[in-house]
Amino acid sequence: MGSDITLERIRFPTPHLERVMALHRLNARTLGFFPRGAFEEHARLRQIIVALDSSGECMGYLLYRVARGRAAIVHLCVADATRGRGVARLLVDRLKQETKSLEGIGLLCRRDYDVTHIWSKFGFEAVSGKAGRGKDGAELTFWWFS
Repeated sequence: MGSDITLERIRFPTPHLERVMALHRLNARTLGFFPRGAFEEHARLRQIIVALDSSGECMGYLLYRVARGRAAIVHLCVADATRGRGVARLLVDRLKQETKSLEGIGLLCRRDYDVTHIWSKFGFEAVSGKAGRGKDGAELTFWWFS
């Protein structure tokens, strides 16, 4: 797992950002709206980790932010063709390494998505729930890793 995968915290500008945004567009139904300027800002802050295959193709990415001594995962997205190869785990493990000095990592995930089980596999604990801000008011779970 992962030997042919390179992880890189991208800068701005970078050709990888276009690939990240293309992957987002393919998965916007579950990831939600995220404008180009927000991607560019996260790249300037070096808060996007990308997984690349041996030919430089984007296999997935993790976009996060840091505030008040905590990291928050905004997006974790893996290309359909590369699912099941450990890409998500590699990205989350890299974030854990790079944010060791922080209090922890949190995220909100819809309960009706079929990926909610991965967070406990990655060492996160379900802490609380709340109604989402979307039109459907879907329930969200707040997951925490310290």
